[in-house]
Amino acid sequence: MSTASGVDDPRFEVVLEKSGRVLEVSEYSLTQDFTGSTDSFSFTYYSDKASNLKGLELQPVTIRIDDRVQLIGRIDATIRGENGATCVKCEGRDYRSDLVECNVDPRHVLKDGMALQDAILFLFGPCGITGVQTPGERVSARTGKTVNIGLHALTSAEVKDFKPEAGRGLYEVGAELLARFGLTIQSAISRDMIVVQPPTYDAGTFGRIARNAGSGTSNVITSATARRDYSSFATSVLFTGKQGGAAEVGGAKGTKTTWSMSDVLSVYPDEIQRILSDAIVPGYSNPDAPTSGSDGKLYRLLYFCDKQGKTSQQNSNAMMRAISDRLKETLVYECEIRGHVNQVTGYNWTTDVVADIDDDMVDVHEPMWCRSAVLSNSRKAGPKTRLTFIRPSTYQIYYE
Repeated sequence: MSTASGVDDPRFEVVLEKSGRVLEVSEYSLTQDFTGSTDSFSFTYYSDKASNLKGLELQPVTIRIDDRVQLIGRIDATIRGENGATCVKCEGRDYRSDLVECNVDPRHVLKDGMALQDAILFLFGPCGITGVQTPGERVSARTGKTVNIGLHALTSAEVKDFKPEAGRGLYEVGAELLARFGLTIQSAISRDMIVVQPPTYDAGTFGRIARNAGSGTSNVITSATARRDYSSFATSVLFTGKQGGAAEVGGAKGTKTTWSMSDVLSVYPDEIQRILSDAIVPGYSNPDAPTSGSDGKLYRLLYFCDKQGKTSQQNSNAMMRAISDRLKETLVYECEIRGHVNQVTGYNWTTDVVADIDDDMVDVHEPMWCRSAVLSNSRKAGPKTRLTFIRPSTYQIYYE
């Protein structure tokens, strides 16, 4: 059935896993965020049968859109009374919330030399995580497009000198460990699995989003903005870290690295090169001989100390993550589109995919990576998707 927006009304289903009962819902919001700790959802369910509105708290659910699994999670909270006595609003998160809310047990001891995959499964085992799924399986299930993205090398990587602190969140500790290796924790399409991965930039282009300057309209885009934010951008980095065990802090194996944006401009898009080439102080500035001042050029030092890394690779990964936290805001493209699918391919939009953005109105013409997607539907607005993109080159968390 087509909505007022001119696109087909998606079939949004919430499967209550324990009973198998399927709730068909027309008002919902589903947020997928690659850089967040969990995805989240809310929906409003109507029923004339009062018993159908009770006992939904903590229910494990699978959420599907047009038979494509988008989220596996749990209902955290319910709200009654907002729209009368015949409906309930449910709010929840994907199953990684179990890891977020569960604390490290004092018996969680990781042995030096454990394979990274074994260490993560040991940490997350109390919450029912028993295996690792490929990123391609998650993207394929969500979108309907077959995507081949394999597993990262988790069995060959070894954990060294990592002691989980009892009382901290399991997710927080696991994310900290994986960050050493340039990896993140993502949800899978199975409650007992997780996906461990860096962002995916090399799986091909998922689709195209375009808007013409002449008319300012698009048959897909209802609104879009491009924010170019250099307010926290660093022109130079002074990075210190350590390699080896805890006894070597500040010893011969300590690392010290200086890094200047002016030295590596060529690896970034033309726009960044053009903006920065005449705007920043080149090189690392010595406090005894300041170089900025009346010429108006910018000098900003980012000092970063990594006390956790055990190898030069882990130190470099930490440095890249710190730099990316400030670089990724230099171009953020947000657009709202009708429906939830790419109207050319029929695939559902999701995160961790690259799209060709060709928007004359905001002067963005390049491939960009989808950081977050908000899929929603309401009686007034109809189905729509809010997508947030950043440049792949500005979000690098693994040093190569």
